[in-house]
Amino acid sequence: PLNSYGRGFLMAAYEATGNSIQARLEYETGEELTPAWWGDTVDIFLTLGRGEPFAHVERAKSEDLRSVLAMLNDGDRAGVLSKLNRGLTGEFPTSSIFVHYAAIAAAIGEDELAINLMIRATDILPIHLHWIWLPVFTETWHHPNFRNLLEHAGVLAYWEQYGPPEICESSPDYLVCNMHTAGNELK
Repeated sequence: PLNSYGRGFLMAAYEATGNSIQARLEYETGEELTPAWWGDTVDIFLTLGRGEPFAHVERAKSEDLRSVLAMLNDGDRAGVLSKLNRGLTGEFPTSSIFVHYAAIAAAIGEDELAINLMIRATDILPIHLHWIWLPVFTETWHHPNFRNLLEHAGVLAYWEQYGPPEICESSPDYLVCNMHTAGNELK
């Protein structure tokens, strides 16, 4: 119960399967145990996916991210886009900023930018790819360039060799995965 990373991944799993209520409960429990924890990072992705404003911008780990989230809360789309586009060529102390920027781009409907930022993130640290399956990226999955990300990361080659995960729809190129549930059955 005290493993903040396990609880953070549990939050993401609940959200990805459509159980936002349980994801929120896990976050609140984590907040009671440790006010500054990895769940704050996960909550950014979940909040973006829900289209909600950020109640705790100050909990973001970097000044760059805090400033973009504040602009997003203020409805400054032009400022957000400017900052995200600069992120395509910028250098940051950690690769996670690219993933956050990708999620913000996806949340405001800039799917191609989200894909390009995610490619930057996975070039530095391939494990960042796990974030792409969260609901904030749902529309991004349907963008024609999503295939580029999956090819670049080696996912399509892996799926070709070992098969796609069961949750993926059986499209010929395995590009569209639907993580939403309808009752107890996956669509």
